[in-house]
Amino acid sequence: MTAKASRILYRMDSEVVTLTGDVIIEDPSGTLRGQTVNYDMRSGRLSGGNDGGRVRMRLLPKRSDD
Repeated sequence: MTAKASRILYRMDSEVVTLTGDVIIEDPSGTLRGQTVNYDMRSGRLSGGNDGGRVRMRLLPKRSDD
C-alpha cells in the first residue's frame, strides 16, 4: 500500500493515521481518493468522508488462476 496526502498525522496512542488534502491510497486491490481518510493500523480499517466530502474508490476484480 502507498499513500500520498498534503498532510499525514500519526497518533501513536491510538495507532490511527489521518490523511488530509488530495489523498490517494493505492494497493493491488484498487485506489481510494478523497480529502480526508483515517486508517486504523490495529484493525486495518479505512474510513473517509467524515468531513462531508466524497471518497472515490476503484476496486479491481480478483484474477482467476484458470
